[in-house]
Amino acid sequence: MADFEIVSSALCIIGESPTYRKNKEEFWWIDINGKSLHCLDLSTNTQKAFILKEQPGCLFIDSQDKIHIACETGIYVLQKDGTCDILYSIKPQGKRYNDGKIGPDGALWIGTISPELQGCFYKIDSHGKVKVLLEGIGNSNGLAWNTKKRKFYLNDTYKHSTYVFDYDDNYELRNSRILRDWGEENPDGMVIDGNGSLYVALFGGSRIEKISGTTGKILRKIYLPVPNVTSLCFIDENFRKLLVTTGAYNTDLKQYPFAGGVFKIFLNDRGD
Repeated sequence: MADFEIVSSALCIIGESPTYRKNKEEFWWIDINGKSLHCLDLSTNTQKAFILKEQPGCLFIDSQDKIHIACETGIYVLQKDGTCDILYSIKPQGKRYNDGKIGPDGALWIGTISPELQGCFYKIDSHGKVKVLLEGIGNSNGLAWNTKKRKFYLNDTYKHSTYVFDYDDNYELRNSRILRDWGEENPDGMVIDGNGSLYVALFGGSRIEKISGTTGKILRKIYLPVPNVTSLCFIDENFRKLLVTTGAYNTDLKQYPFAGGVFKIFLNDRGD
């Protein structure tokens, strides 16, 4: 196992969408099945939680430093009093929104979850204009961009695959291909480092795998004492630390008491 410490024992059912708010030294994440939003102040080690009315799929921070949550019926903005106001009533194709991030073009790139493999992957601009980028999505997860090589990476958990695309000046996706077929494993969240390598969380696999962004070859395995590793993000100025969300879903807490918590992992790699 890698060196790690537990920074939150929130016991989320499915912790997801880890987001580092650098200017305030805050770490934000969601619990999908627990319908909640969480914040950990890394400077004071204090934590707060917000109850949501719907299942969230992801959270993101816009250019004005506002917290947004993508839920079942649209995109919401978190207010100072802890309430959420609807920003865009955009109902997704599929069960609900799932993983999403702000892309290098400033737009929200976000996919959906659909057991029937009929979900979509969208780009939503700051005016709420929606563009469908991909169709036939099962469970959209783990977005990452290599801006130097103009590559976009996406996991589809239900298809057990990590995909890579090229993109042009207008961020149009082309040349879709499978970077890595995970067999029966479930690739979930993902992040890219400064060398273009990908760190992929494996739900049900008790680990993170570092793979080449060019060949998909496994470069390193990082094990954690929980079954469901869900997602991850780099933190700190040197990007040598990861914060990792996990889930207690279908887990024996007597056997895995740290399931659903948040881990900090110490690496020698530099994040992008």
